[in-house]
Amino acid sequence: MSLPRKVGVSGDEAMAYASKLTEKLGDNGLVVVYPYFIAEKSGTLKVELNRIIIETVKGDLWNFVSDGYKNATIIIQNDGEEDILGDEEFLSEVEKDEIVKWVPKIRGMFRDDIYSGESVLLEWSFASDSDSKGEKISDSYLVFYEARTVE
Repeated sequence: MSLPRKVGVSGDEAMAYASKLTEKLGDNGLVVVYPYFIAEKSGTLKVELNRIIIETVKGDLWNFVSDGYKNATIIIQNDGEEDILGDEEFLSEVEKDEIVKWVPKIRGMFRDDIYSGESVLLEWSFASDSDSKGEKISDSYLVFYEARTVE
């Protein structure tokens, strides 16, 4: 699925596009505008009752969602046992720890869902702010941009 989007344009162009799209969609959709960033590494974090699963891909999450490509899958059991499938060095320890440190907060927010047998699936990227030409203008940071429960 390819959602309508306008990437790497000025704020004025983005607002004009969003206004037209809002008018077209009416009450049948939602338009989200956010600053442009370059995704250096992306993936999903699945939080289950007894383990977490981190799936990773170089670049934008679309490489994973659309193409099904992934660089590594990291499975961490609650007892700390860890298995890595794929490129074991793709995520640094610092990057992995940055993702994992949010798991207690996620488990707290979705406690009832997790204890009822559901999992929480989050989409994330290590990203950098960029200008409209796609040039990096900040240090990398972790951003989560979707969280939903799955069975």
